Amino acid sequence: MVVLIQPELPSGDIAEAVLRENPDAASIVDIAGSRHVVLPVRPRPKLILAGGGHVSHATARVADIAGWEVVILDDREEYASPARFPWLPASAIHVVPAFENCFKASVLGFDVTDTTAIAVMTRGHQYDSDVLAQALRTWAGYIGMIGSRRKREAVYDKMRELGFEREDIGRVHSPIGLAIGAETPEEIAVSVVAEIISERAAKRMEA
Repeated sequence: MVVLIQPELPSGDIAEAVLRENPDAASIVDIAGSRHVVLPVRPRPKLILAGGGHVSHATARVADIAGWEVVILDDREEYASPARFPWLPASAIHVVPAFENCFKASVLGFDVTDTTAIAVMTRGHQYDSDVLAQALRTWAGYIGMIGSRRKREAVYDKMRELGFEREDIGRVHSPIGLAIGAETPEEIAVSVVAEIISERAAKRMEA
């Protein structure tokens, strides 16, 4: 978390104490007759979209508007292209051959942590299985996979064959998104981003 203090406090310890009491909003502190504002500034949370198809395209737009730092992964140059996602920085768009090593820091430029969300939206069962297995080996705080319940069970069977336990598979949200009756890519995008936000909020309340 970045802390913005106006004017500068004489001690960083004071700012830390204030933030412990009120970590989510600005605080006004009076010290020796001087008034200070302590404002927590959270970095944009990261959402990795594995797949650059229609739903991913819409999800990237909605998530960007909602304040997320979006990263696109696809094995096809035409789907992982700055021209396809012109509102994202080119550095956030990666061509990943065969969807291998998707979540390595050497590919992403950052480490996947418990504040990172991953949405698996590739074009087929095989790639979904490969990417999901990689996602389950990360510390991602949210993992979702698009598809029908039939597809989900086929992929879950593959996960069990790879040695993943029930608790591992239980981390996955599939079918992805809140159940709002979404049909179009744009509606699905809203449901996905809403679910990710909801999960993040629930984790904050538990902390």
